[in-house]
This record gives sequence, structure tokens and C-alpha cells, in this order.
Amino acid sequence: MSAEVNEIMSKVISSGPLERPDWFKTGFAAEVQGKRFSRFLGELYKSYYNKKAGMHGPLELLEETRPGVDAIAIICNEFEIDFFRIFIDHIRELVRSEGYYLYTSDARLLDKDGVEVLVERHYLKPSVPIQLQEANEQMFGNITLEYVMRQGRADHVKILRTYYSDRAFAAPRSFGELIDLITEIGH
Repeated sequence: MSAEVNEIMSKVISSGPLERPDWFKTGFAAEVQGKRFSRFLGELYKSYYNKKAGMHGPLELLEETRPGVDAIAIICNEFEIDFFRIFIDHIRELVRSEGYYLYTSDARLLDKDGVEVLVERHYLKPSVPIQLQEANEQMFGNITLEYVMRQGRADHVKILRTYYSDRAFAAPRSFGELIDLITEIGH
């Protein structure tokens, strides 16, 4: 292994499957149906489309777009830790209802220059059969949802999709459509 890979690996304090306790699951539905959650989704919708138009929105967003990748990071300023856990779990369930399967969920505790960082992640893939004769449907592409906490405080949530651009795959649905799906009850 290279020195760089060794350095990165040595920073992983622990990792394992992401599991939610029963009390969390019980509160999930109530929070998703609440006004605060709906308001947040509306703010995300407005912020995303304002950013696309070169304006600011109510939430601070960072955006990344390059061939095969689209992503936004939502800077977590206002809400407590569990709110964003509920948010990524909500997105996970929405995407699953669109024909995706949960490939993996995990949590990693990292040490980044003496700062403890917890990353909770869901990785989802489209449930479509591979076809040899025609272009394969990839829906939105593969979706990664990450919630990052630093020193026990909410830092950011990342919504990332990767997709294939070769002829074996049909063009993916737009990232904007994914944001529309996620924010549906908020606008």
C-alpha cells in the first residue's frame, strides 16, 4: 500500500453497519409529517433552484457537477443532529419507493487532524435488470446520501449521484428531478 493510502486508513477509528434504535424509528414518521420538516424541504427546493439561477436561498448549498457526477452539500446550521439523520433516512425511503434498493448503509468514525468526524451513509442502486440488446435504464444513477458530523455537531449532508455515460446506458433522469422528488412535500 502507498503511504497515502496507509495514512487515510489509519484515520478510520471504527466502521460498521448503520443501524437505528427503535426510539429513533418511532419518532421518524412524526418528524417527517411535521411542519418543521416540510418547511426545511421547501427551503431546500428554493435554495437549489435559486443556486441554479445564480441567487442565494435560505439554506447554504455547495454544488459539484462533473461528467458522471452531480452533488449538493447542505450546510447544517440550524437543526439538531437527529433532524438530519431523519432527513437522510427519509430520502433513502423515497428513493427506494422509486425502484431503488439499499446496497449498503454504514457509519464510520474518523480522526481528521485531531477532529472526530462521524459519517453516516446510505448507498442505493437502481433495481433494473441489465440488458444486452438495448441501453440499460439507470434512473437517476447510483445515489449516495452522507451525513457528516464533526466533534458531535451537525456539519453537512451530501446528496450525490453517479451515473454512466457510455452507450450501454440510457441517459439518467436529471439531478433536478431527484431534488424535486426529495422536496415534494415541501413545495
